[in-house]
Amino acid sequence: MSGKKATGKTIGEVEKLTGIPKRELKYFIEQRLVQPSQKSESGYWLYSDEDILRAQFVSLCRELDFPVRSIRAIFSAPSRHWQTELERQIVRLTEKKVRTEAQLARTEALRLNWKTQEWASLIQSSI
Repeated sequence: MSGKKATGKTIGEVEKLTGIPKRELKYFIEQRLVQPSQKSESGYWLYSDEDILRAQFVSLCRELDFPVRSIRAIFSAPSRHWQTELERQIVRLTEKKVRTEAQLARTEALRLNWKTQEWASLIQSSI
C-alpha cells in the first residue's frame, strides 16, 4: 500500500449497515458485480461508500429478479442500457405474472374439485 491508511467498511459492517447478507455480498463479488476497492493492512477487503452504493443497487436489481447479465450490461454503459434493461425486466415479470396467475387458477380449480370421483381415483392411484 502507499503509506496511506486504507479506509472503508468490512463485509460485516456493510451487512449491518445495508442488511445485505455476507453470503449475498460474496456472490456479488464472485459474479464480478461488486468489487471492494481497498484492502486493510491485515488483508481484509474494505468497501468504500461508492462500493456500498453499488452493492445496494445490485441487491435491488436482484430483488427485482434482474438477471446478472442485465446488471452487468447496465454497469457497462448505464446511459445506453438502463432503460432497455428496465423494459426487458417489465416484460419478463409480466410473463412470469401471467404464468403464476394461470397456475393459481388451476390450483384453485383443483381445490374446488378435489373431491370429485375422477380426481379422487387419480390421486389414490398415485399413492
